[in-house]
Amino acid sequence: MGTRIHRRFPTEFVLPERLDFVGLYYDQKGYRVLVTEFAQEEAQKIEINFEDAPLAQRSMDEGSYLCTTWTADEVDGPVGPVVLVENSEFLDWFNGQSCGIYPRDQIKHVAILTQNEWVEVLCLKLPSIFRIVSI
Repeated sequence: MGTRIHRRFPTEFVLPERLDFVGLYYDQKGYRVLVTEFAQEEAQKIEINFEDAPLAQRSMDEGSYLCTTWTADEVDGPVGPVVLVENSEFLDWFNGQSCGIYPRDQIKHVAILTQNEWVEVLCLKLPSIFRIVSI
């Protein structure tokens, strides 16, 4: 497997350059990650909603990714804090565990890279991103 590549997430929503992790919710509204703009008091919450159940998810303190290296592909503009991951070891692991029942080219690896937590999700459909007033 080659080097992990972070690509720009396709959205019209303008994300702040750096995000703070607020919470992770898995309920009747879907699988949701809430974030805010980094170090901003009274910052509006931003919801990343996967709607459908993810195929797999993991989260870890960003300081624990000591051996993970990646290349940012900024051909389409700055990558930002929400990325699509290529050459994913997480996807390789998932395919091995699930005996490859899902076509690899249909699975998306989305990573939400905040200042205090990285949340990674394998899904079949990309999430929607929007500002929210309340949880």
